[in-house]
Amino acid sequence: MMIYTGTYPAVTPIEHKMKLLLVMKGYNKDDIEFISNPRGFEATGIKMLRIGHWDYIKDEDILYIEEHCPVKIDDVCWYDEDCGWQSVYYFRTKTKEVWCKLKK
Repeated sequence: MMIYTGTYPAVTPIEHKMKLLLVMKGYNKDDIEFISNPRGFEATGIKMLRIGHWDYIKDEDILYIEEHCPVKIDDVCWYDEDCGWQSVYYFRTKTKEVWCKLKK
């Protein structure tokens, strides 16, 4: 069953910048995936970021991305008995007005 309508490469300028920042922080470029329209978030503007097989992104790296990109990232973590801890990151673009205020 396919649960995503668009997978996996970076397609927008913001996604490309997020990928570049993650690579600069040491993440493997081939492990970085962007998923548009994740199930339950259709038409909301929320997208999903995944590293490898649901790997964790350090909190300071999330803050680094949010500092340099107009996005807000929320993490969701869960424990799977077969794979251990897994993480996914939902993000949305901040409005231009909010981004300008944050940059001041």
